[in-house]
Amino acid sequence: MLKTISLWQDLASLVKGTNRTPEADRTEEADFWRYAEPAGQEADPLKRNVLQWRRLILSTKDAVSVFAGEPVQVIGYVDRDHGTEPHLFNLVRPVIRCCLDDTVPLGIPVFSEDTEKLMPGTWLMVTGLLAPEMVKQRESLVVRPHTIKPIAKPEKAYINGVF
Repeated sequence: MLKTISLWQDLASLVKGTNRTPEADRTEEADFWRYAEPAGQEADPLKRNVLQWRRLILSTKDAVSVFAGEPVQVIGYVDRDHGTEPHLFNLVRPVIRCCLDDTVPLGIPVFSEDTEKLMPGTWLMVTGLLAPEMVKQRESLVVRPHTIKPIAKPEKAYINGVF
């Protein structure tokens, strides 16, 4: 896939008249794999990231009953949606849609009595189960954690939503 990116960059340089050749030094190119973990299909629920869970949940009819009780282990940072319950926060990862400049936050809700002390932006590893919960007057799946562990920002903080 990186060869395809190089092809497009070579084409763009020809159009812009920068005379870039395939043999040119490519140190300035973005290497998605250095910054982002992949988001292909993952059979093991404990290895799925936020994007993989969101894709799976949104593509499943009656996802609340299908996935309730599924084990989850996800990594992300704390983000609070203003207007939600104090015991609810989103565990968010930045997802690359096109390039690093086109990154969007994507999260999965976490519901726990002990979340009020968690500061926004704190990176966590959350392990627990998916469970139904009323969120904004609608039954939704949330993570009911068994453990919430603060971690350092991961080397691959982004999720590659492109490939």
